[in-house]
Amino acid sequence: MPIKILSVDDEPDLELLLKQHFRKKIRARQYEILFASSGLEALEKLYSDKTIDIVLTDINMPGIDGLELLEKINVMNRPSLKTLVVSAYSDMENIRTAMNRGAFDFITKPIDLDDLELTIEKTIRQTEISKKSISDRKQLMEIQQELDLARKLQFSLLPDKYPPFPGVSDVDIFGAMKPALNVGGDLFDYFFIDDNHLGFFIGDISGKGVPAALFMAMSRSIIRSNAMRGLNPGKCMEESNRQILDAGKDSMFITLFYGILNIKNGNLAYCSAGHELPYLVPTCGGVTRLTSTGNAALGAMENVNYNTAEIPLNRGETIFMYTDGLIEALNDDEDAYGRENLERALENNIDQPVKNITEIVFSDVDQFTGGTAQFDDITLVALRYNKR
Repeated sequence: MPIKILSVDDEPDLELLLKQHFRKKIRARQYEILFASSGLEALEKLYSDKTIDIVLTDINMPGIDGLELLEKINVMNRPSLKTLVVSAYSDMENIRTAMNRGAFDFITKPIDLDDLELTIEKTIRQTEISKKSISDRKQLMEIQQELDLARKLQFSLLPDKYPPFPGVSDVDIFGAMKPALNVGGDLFDYFFIDDNHLGFFIGDISGKGVPAALFMAMSRSIIRSNAMRGLNPGKCMEESNRQILDAGKDSMFITLFYGILNIKNGNLAYCSAGHELPYLVPTCGGVTRLTSTGNAALGAMENVNYNTAEIPLNRGETIFMYTDGLIEALNDDEDAYGRENLERALENNIDQPVKNITEIVFSDVDQFTGGTAQFDDITLVALRYNKR
C-alpha cells in the first residue's frame, strides 16, 4: 500500500508543487497525496480515512490553525500517525509549540522540496517502526488472551473442593497445582468408580502453551472415561494410549500415574506410565518410592503392554504424588530441589493432614528457589488411607 500523506494548506500553489515534485512516486504508487485547504477539512478527512500516515500542515491558517489541528490529532489516539508542521523560520515560537504538542518534525518556508522529501522519508521510517510496534503489541495481547483462556481451561478441569468427598472418612485426598508463567499441561483428578473404589491420577503433558492445555483436556477426558469403565490400571492405560495415539495431536505425549484404591481393604492397584514414582509415607517414617511398573508414557508409542502393580495400604499411610516440576525447580545457583529435599520434607511432616503436607512442600520448594522464576508447573497430590 502507498504511504498516504495529507497536505493541509490554504495556498493552492502547494498542491501543484507537491504533485509535480513527487509525480514519479505517485505514479509508482509509493505515495498517495491528499489535500485539504483548512484544518476543518483536514479533520473530516482524518476521521473518514484511518489509513493516512503523515499530515503535512501549515501552522498559520484561518479557522482551525495547525496548532489546534495538532491538539485534535492527539486525541485521536493514532500513535503511528505523524505530523510535520510548516511555518516561516521567523515563527520559531509557534514551531516550538507545535513540537511540544507532538509534531514529529518541521519544515520552514519557503519550502525546499528536496529537504521536504528527505524529511518525509525519515518520517516514513518512523511510521513503519510505530506500525510494527503496534502490530507486535497487538499480537502479544492476542497471545496473552489465548494463554489466559488456556489457563482457565486447565484449572477448570482440576478438582477444586476440599474435602472432595464429604461424608467419606475412609480416605482423604488433596491436590493442587502451582502454575509456571507459561501454560503447561499438568493435570490431576480423583473420583469414585463405584462405592468402594477410588480412582486417581496425576500427569504431565509434554510441551507448553495452548496446544499442551488442549492436549491435557483431551487426555483427561480419555483417561477418566476409561477409568470409569472399571478397567484395572494397566488395561486403562493400554486403552487410553491407543485412543490418544488415534487422536494424533502433534506428537505430544503424557506421563501419568494412575491408581485405584479399594477403600474397604486398603488394596492399591496402580500403573506408572513414564511418570515420577510416588512416595509411600508410612506412619512410622522411612519414606520409600513405589516400585516401577516399567511402562512408557501415553501417546509415545503403539502396542505397549501396561502392567499393574498392587500394594496394601495400612491405616494412616500416605501416597504422595508429584510432577517433575517439583524436583527440577532451580535456585539462583541452578541447583535442583531434588528428591532428597522432598524426602526430608515428607519425613518431617508425616503426621500432618494431606492438605497441610502439600502446602508445606510448596512452601519448602519456594524457600529453596528463593524467588527464582518457575519454568514448569508443579503439581502435588497426597492421598491417605484412614480405614479403621
